[in-house]
Amino acid sequence: MYPGEWAKKCPEKIAVVDSVTGDALSYSELDSKSNQLAHFFRAQGIEKGDHIALFGKNDIKFFEISWAAFRSGIYLTPVNCLLKSDEVSYIVNNSNASLVICDKRLEDICKPILSDINSSINKISFNGHIDGYENYEDVLGEYSEEPLEDQPKGTYMFYSSGTTGRPKGVKWPLPDEQIGEDSAHFLFHRELWSFDEDTISICSSPLHHAAPAYMAMTTHAFGGTLVMMPKFDAEEALRVIEKYRVTHGQWVPTQFIRMHKLPEKTKARYDLSSMKFALHAAAPCPVELKEKMFDWWGPVFYEYYSGSEGVGMTHARPEEWLKFPGTVGKPLMGTLHICDEDGTELSIGEIGKVYFESDHEFTYHQDEKKRQNAQHPDSQNWTSLGDIGYVNEEGYLFLTDREQFLIISGGVNIYPREVEDTLVMRDDILDVAVIGVADDEMGEQVKALIQLAPGTLE
Repeated sequence: MYPGEWAKKCPEKIAVVDSVTGDALSYSELDSKSNQLAHFFRAQGIEKGDHIALFGKNDIKFFEISWAAFRSGIYLTPVNCLLKSDEVSYIVNNSNASLVICDKRLEDICKPILSDINSSINKISFNGHIDGYENYEDVLGEYSEEPLEDQPKGTYMFYSSGTTGRPKGVKWPLPDEQIGEDSAHFLFHRELWSFDEDTISICSSPLHHAAPAYMAMTTHAFGGTLVMMPKFDAEEALRVIEKYRVTHGQWVPTQFIRMHKLPEKTKARYDLSSMKFALHAAAPCPVELKEKMFDWWGPVFYEYYSGSEGVGMTHARPEEWLKFPGTVGKPLMGTLHICDEDGTELSIGEIGKVYFESDHEFTYHQDEKKRQNAQHPDSQNWTSLGDIGYVNEEGYLFLTDREQFLIISGGVNIYPREVEDTLVMRDDILDVAVIGVADDEMGEQVKALIQLAPGTLE
């Protein structure tokens, strides 16, 4: 399904609302505006398989642009709004974007990139005019609200975090389908987490990340309503859940920590009983924290482990996690393999590099070497996302850390996450990062960088 279908069935139903401003789009408006933008793409010669980039903060226009790309056979790259101008320019140029759409609120970054990006790239700004850019609303007003006759499916091309070297675009093959045909990706989400017309979903994370963007689009695919937070705030998230009777949410453990550490009186103020599916990923959740969240919210937490590459996925339902605390679940997509540094497969319970065996096709845009480095040395269809972990006898995966975060001190492997999980639960610590620093005797020693909770030193 897609907004065009829901625009026919329930045109006035709210598709997305901004939790702060109250600005909203009905399904009819979302369909019309995405149609207009799709016509603009076609008029500019942007065809199936071409690329565009979107640089902005969380904004309801994200969905107009996303659905326009998704109904035009286009790769859309949402660019991290926290990047500097040279980093933004690199992604726009590297993605071969034919068009970049920028947010007026990021004008200080948008202006400098004009001299760095390819001069042939079309440029549009929304939320106000930026010199050197066409105005978004003026552009839309010139085109029809009716759908194009040919509407091939497009998708996102997200860029990796770039923790080692430049970020790389994770590119999937485009489906050979029209937008009106059912999406296997969205149907998979519905099967797991019961998205439907009654879903009210909260988006509390930046939309330049894959998980919140895809979950938001899943809400629209099945006719639900999305409540978009421009920026995460712990108490505001609770208020939004109560006000809108939110049923679904995509979270990360850091957000759980922020909400958990609110004063007890604050937490008790809000009715969260509407929440049925609290989905979370991106990083393993500290066991103690998740147990406390279960005590507070009830058995609504569904954890999964995957990546933009799409080569595999594990999933833990609430009852599974409670039986095996700390697990990120059993594989739903791909076959798990745990291997040592040489690629030799390890036994149950032994810690090693996590690989998914999968025939799913993907590439790192313009970087075949990175694709090769992610593969198992002897098996081309075994791909690692860069994590270390082990599998128990029942087949559940436990992650110990990221491969590049591993600290080796005196020949002993130290996993920073174990230390971070312990420290972050202290009331006087707001956040912590544990790193390895050079040491002449031990090779590396462990250092913790701590952000104290407000008022700790008062």
